[in-house]
Amino acid sequence: MKKYTWKICMVFALVLFCLFGQKERVMAYSDALDEIEDYEIKIKPASDGSLYMTYHIAWKVLDDESEGALTWVKIGIPNEYVEDVRPLSDSVKSAKYKSYDGGDYVRVDLDREYYAGEVVDIDFSIHQHHMYEMAGQWRTYNFTPGWFDEIEVDHLAVYWNQKGVDSVPYQAVEDGDDYLWETSLFPGERYSVTVDYPADFFESEDDAVTSARAKTDVVLIALLIGVPVLVCVLALIFRARVAGKDHYTKDRGMGGIYTSTHHTGGHGGGGGCACACACACAGGGRAGCARKDFYGTRLETLKVRQAILNYEKNSCQEK
Repeated sequence: MKKYTWKICMVFALVLFCLFGQKERVMAYSDALDEIEDYEIKIKPASDGSLYMTYHIAWKVLDDESEGALTWVKIGIPNEYVEDVRPLSDSVKSAKYKSYDGGDYVRVDLDREYYAGEVVDIDFSIHQHHMYEMAGQWRTYNFTPGWFDEIEVDHLAVYWNQKGVDSVPYQAVEDGDDYLWETSLFPGERYSVTVDYPADFFESEDDAVTSARAKTDVVLIALLIGVPVLVCVLALIFRARVAGKDHYTKDRGMGGIYTSTHHTGGHGGGGGCACACACACAGGGRAGCARKDFYGTRLETLKVRQAILNYEKNSCQEK
């Protein structure tokens, strides 16, 4: 009997969760400040394997009262090794690389304020380095476009020039000279594409990759040489202090003071590897949307889950 009672409780709880979950999702979408109608990225590799990337985003403003009009946005890009950031549409007053909280972005300042019901076309291009991984005789690209934690994307399209491409593990269609991936994205959803090339297709290696590797080698050499030297110096200083210590103060009420200093530091990241983009988020008073959770969806989710758990517990105990 208890077994069947438990099953009934579980089914009822699942029904409640589905009902409240759908309500929460509708509330989140209905309260959204913005909508991405179109999000296109066109990619063409250079002779060294770096990527020329052109972005087009049709950004629709849904609400200009909660957080004000839209005046700027930040779009997540793969990493800090970027140059030649250029605005391509009249609506883009300026476009420049920025780092926010450990993530890498292109900050786009718009030509004016955009209000509810308006759609602004945001176009810019970048020259992106440090994008591939070497795997034997192959160069593999794993690319994740910048995602939007609080905004739904109606249409995402990634175009990749197919010249020299050996394989595309993920499903793609041919569109002229490009491979094309298309999808739509819920808020916070991510989408990745993978492209493989034979290494000998490229004339040279990406300078940014070579430079980064050289910097790593320099750091390793410095550590190998510097650490032993530092240890020796500290040992000599310690011995000198012990040898010169005044023992007259011992047992005369001059207590010693031991001070412990603990310093920690860290860096946040926009993705698990150099090829994963950081989160993209609206500006114009919308900065930090994912952290502030102005939609209140996290709070609603916690309330729903707690209500379900409490109902389960009470119902099953009564049975």
